[in-house]
Amino acid sequence: MNPTYQHTPDMGEISGFGGRYEECCQVMLDAGVKWRERFPEADPKFRGFQNVYGLCMPENGWARSLERCLVQAPIARFGDEYGPSGAQFQAVIERLMYVFGNGWPSYCSKMRRVHEKRQAS
Repeated sequence: MNPTYQHTPDMGEISGFGGRYEECCQVMLDAGVKWRERFPEADPKFRGFQNVYGLCMPENGWARSLERCLVQAPIARFGDEYGPSGAQFQAVIERLMYVFGNGWPSYCSKMRRVHEKRQAS
């Protein structure tokens, strides 16, 4: 059984918007890390646009597979009325690329440090 990869309160929020919006991001993050466990050889590539947030385009088959997984995760959890926005998708993709390259424990440590700094200022 796969663990749940939970972005905990001591790590701050992914979106900064709270509520269902944040919960959607966290559901996608969990689904993306589990996707990586199923496909450890995967090398998803995405393309964005300078100074534009929320447009994150898959560039290969792995990226399209991950995209499908992430889009379906909140729909499966909350129903058809809740699909992720482009900004939610990009925020999660950015975090997943870090997790894929550095591992879940490193991600958790980094997010806790970032959140602590924000709380201190």
